[in-house]
Amino acid sequence: MWVFLLVPAAALLRGPTVLVDQPQNQSGNHAFWLHIPKTGTSFGMTVLRYGCPEGALEDKQLPICADGDQSCNVMPKFVKQLTKEKACPCAVAAFGPDGLQALNSHRPLKTAVDASNGMGLFRDPLQRMLSGFHHDQHGARDMGKLDAVSYARDQEGLQTKYLWGKIPAKGCLDSDFCRQGKIQEAITSMNQMAFVGITDKWDLSICLFHTKFGGHCLQDEFGNTRPNPERDSDSYRYDESVLHGWTDRYDGPLYEAVLERFEKDIADNKVTPESCAQLCPYENLRFE
Repeated sequence: MWVFLLVPAAALLRGPTVLVDQPQNQSGNHAFWLHIPKTGTSFGMTVLRYGCPEGALEDKQLPICADGDQSCNVMPKFVKQLTKEKACPCAVAAFGPDGLQALNSHRPLKTAVDASNGMGLFRDPLQRMLSGFHHDQHGARDMGKLDAVSYARDQEGLQTKYLWGKIPAKGCLDSDFCRQGKIQEAITSMNQMAFVGITDKWDLSICLFHTKFGGHCLQDEFGNTRPNPERDSDSYRYDESVLHGWTDRYDGPLYEAVLERFEKDIADNKVTPESCAQLCPYENLRFE
């Protein structure tokens, strides 16, 4: 039976209450995973457990790709397995008409409902760009034929476009998109999202998520499903010198707003290294 449900207040945080036309699920949670390329596939496991009935997926773990295997894409196979096992019986209620299949693709925000239920991570624009470059030049029109700067120009503004709701096919070639007003529109959408995390502050982001929404903080949420040997093993960052001073004119201002939102959420929810260590008591985590 289909019913109208109010999105839970804890899931809105910002923006107006939205009516969602969906069948009721046991958890009552609704989630739109804003999965921007190269911001972290592993976060999908956290979103899955949030939307599915409590405890339903605690014994399931997202597989880890072999170090350096950038062709590995674990989410589609994992979702297919969960669907076959009917592991999340309320998937349509939680994730929309496509159910678990909604977590298989990179989809931009398109509606106010998406924004208010939106959960996603954002990444330092240069680091996200270099991650894509070292992943076989992910998403480029001329994959494998570009140097780092050419690739960056091709993919400029990608995070902004995902918030604006534009399918990112051609880089920043649309004059309407390149206007400053579109950047502000993207920032407004970001601030309406239920959850905003930072890829480069992964451990702290996972702690913030569970502080806000509850649920068990499990060790596999801190794993990297697609490790890349090009990244420094100590700093977890790529060498930015190959970009020769290039900056992203659109994702740069957006990321500054994301950091501001993130720091405010950390303070408002009283998240500290001590509270995180108690909530997620695992070794070698960085809550800073």
